[in-house]
Amino acid sequence: MRLLPLLTQHRPAIIAGYYPIHNEISALPTLLDMATLYNTRLALPVVSGEGQPLLFRQWHEHDRLEKGAFNILQPGKSAAELIPDLVIVPLLAFDSRGFRLGYGGGFYDRTLSALRAENPGLLAVGIGYGVQHSPEALPTDKFDQALDYMVTDTGLWNFSL
Repeated sequence: MRLLPLLTQHRPAIIAGYYPIHNEISALPTLLDMATLYNTRLALPVVSGEGQPLLFRQWHEHDRLEKGAFNILQPGKSAAELIPDLVIVPLLAFDSRGFRLGYGGGFYDRTLSALRAENPGLLAVGIGYGVQHSPEALPTDKFDQALDYMVTDTGLWNFSL
C-alpha cells in the first residue's frame, strides 16, 4: 500500500486515523511509523453526538482505549483533543471523483466540512481495497465531502488535481 509514502510526502503534524471495524484496512501500523519516524502526533475519532462532527483525541500506541459509539474503540475523555492536518477516512466504496460511501451517519462529511472551514489545507485520505472502487458515480448530496486522495492495494488516486 502507498500510504506511508503519501504521508511522508505531506508530513502532517497531526494525523487522525480510525480504529478499524469489520473488514476495514487498518492504517494504525503506518500511523505508528509516522509517529516514530517524524514525531507525528496521532488521534482517533470520538463520536460527540448524533448529527455532530467527530472529535479527535490524542492516541499513543499503548494507550488504553474504551468502547464508544457503535462499540468502536476510542481514546478516553482524559485524552487531549487535537485538530488534525490530515484525516484518514474509512469507507465502503469510492468513485473516480473522490466521493465515498460510509456507514450512513454522515459523521465524516460533517467533520471534514467543519475542519476545512477552519483549515483549507486539510487533507482527507481514504484507504481501502481496489475492489471498493465504483466505476459509476456514487450518489451525492450537497453535504458530501470529496477525498483528496484514495490509497488502495492497487494504486493511489489523487483527486486534488
